[in-house]
Amino acid sequence: MKKSKHLKKEDTLLKNLAPLIMVILLVLLLFSILLAITFGNADISLSDAYRVVIGKLFHPASLSDYLEGPIHDVIWLIRCPRVILAIGVGMGLSVCGAVMQAIVKNPLADPYVLGISSGASLGATLAIIFGVGAVLGAKSVGFVAFLGAMGTSFLVLFLAEMRGPSSAGKLILAGMAVSSIASAFSSFALYIGHNANATQEVMFFTMGSLASADWSTAIFIVVIMLVGTIFFWSQYR
Repeated sequence: MKKSKHLKKEDTLLKNLAPLIMVILLVLLLFSILLAITFGNADISLSDAYRVVIGKLFHPASLSDYLEGPIHDVIWLIRCPRVILAIGVGMGLSVCGAVMQAIVKNPLADPYVLGISSGASLGATLAIIFGVGAVLGAKSVGFVAFLGAMGTSFLVLFLAEMRGPSSAGKLILAGMAVSSIASAFSSFALYIGHNANATQEVMFFTMGSLASADWSTAIFIVVIMLVGTIFFWSQYR
């Protein structure tokens, strides 16, 4: 009884502090953005980096010299899109992680538990080594990886609902089984591919990279993440 009251007090305290925590996190996020654009191989001073950003956002006449040139290109066309894309990716990972933890009722849940990461890796491996989805052009690897992740997700749900309604335990067991099978197929594809460059490309894809970020991609990802976040937020009960 005392433990239950103590937990209720903690929940009430967290709810009261939630707005303050959100404000602090937003300030820290803004600070991290301003800090991140100052790092890189190019030797650009803090003042020049911020002048480019202020010039692009507010267009003051005094900063017109920073609206073009090599410093502008490095800051606005390379570093800023990468930072914004990193924010979108981080948002997606955190939201998806919270959703997975709620579904399987396990705070240690990750994408491998439900076979999602292994399915995406299998799709990317097939696209890189065997050219699956090559007709889609430069985006083929990401699209086929998405299909692989979605396919394994549906397969896990199907297996979990066999012989009765699904449960957290059945989801975890089905996810681990599908994940192992997808990983085995990925390893087999790499083995029979006999292509060192393709194997290295698969490794780079599974590790992830922000090197190819641009403004259109970054904004698209952030918008998708915001829509997804709002949807899952509306389903929290």
